[in-house]
Amino acid sequence: MHDALRQRVTVFLCCAALAAAAGPPKDRTLAIAAVEARGGAAPDLASAAEDALIAQLVADGALRVVERQQLARVMKEQALAQSGAMSDEVQIELARLVGARWIAVGAVQTTSRGYSVSLRAMDSTTAQVAFADSVKVGDDDQVEAGARQLAQRLEAKLSGGALPDGVQALGNFDPGEVKDGARSLARSLALRMPGLRYFLLRTVSRTGCTGRVKREPGANVEEGDQLVSMPLKISVEPIEAGAGADAALAKVLTEETRAAIAGFPQFTLAQDAQLTALGRVSGPRGRRTMTVQVVDKKGNAVQKLELPGSF
Repeated sequence: MHDALRQRVTVFLCCAALAAAAGPPKDRTLAIAAVEARGGAAPDLASAAEDALIAQLVADGALRVVERQQLARVMKEQALAQSGAMSDEVQIELARLVGARWIAVGAVQTTSRGYSVSLRAMDSTTAQVAFADSVKVGDDDQVEAGARQLAQRLEAKLSGGALPDGVQALGNFDPGEVKDGARSLARSLALRMPGLRYFLLRTVSRTGCTGRVKREPGANVEEGDQLVSMPLKISVEPIEAGAGADAALAKVLTEETRAAIAGFPQFTLAQDAQLTALGRVSGPRGRRTMTVQVVDKKGNAVQKLELPGSF
């Protein structure tokens, strides 16, 4: 009796292992029809976004992804390869031909502040839109990251609202919006930093200015005193991730803040800095809080500010 029970348990475990190895069920099959370049975006960017999208889907394993060769063969046979944008009806028919429940089309489009990476998926069984979303990114280097984020949002939506166990979620933020937040942060710092407060300009022209300065309130202005402006040497420490934020967001915000601060003439990024900026980002997506404190070499607080972030 024990041998028979052991045999049944062994058969059950083997079947379970085979089922696990088989991956997601067939009703979770997805076809990526195309990712197009729009609004002046380079075709290479769209291709890179498609590669990143598919790679993330395959790596996570939440959905079956139709092989490109199979999809390309069917599209060629049905004269769809050169037909441009596909209607919903054509997408649904293509999904059925390749045995996919869902079919998705995406786009990389230029915006005034970078790019928008979008993705839309149709359910071939209901002829309804199953997913539609987009992310904003600041430059070419962030397009692939945006595509990977869309891949995981798509997985979560089609899988019932959550990523499968064992799949590590990517940062839940739009890189383009993080860049905007970093610019606001740098602008606020630039406006609050101490500078030459007491000066008298003599002449101003396209090539520069001359003038006189008194460095302390009440000091006498003497003939020949010159107005000299020197940038502050500042360093930006890695921004910490607080409650509701993750390390990926903090890293991107740190990089974008450094780049934004470097764009202001009153600052220069340096290792032997006069000032050091320490920051933290916290809060859920869309309601972030950025807190920054600037300290001098002795650790004394020079400025402290708190700004909201929509990323």
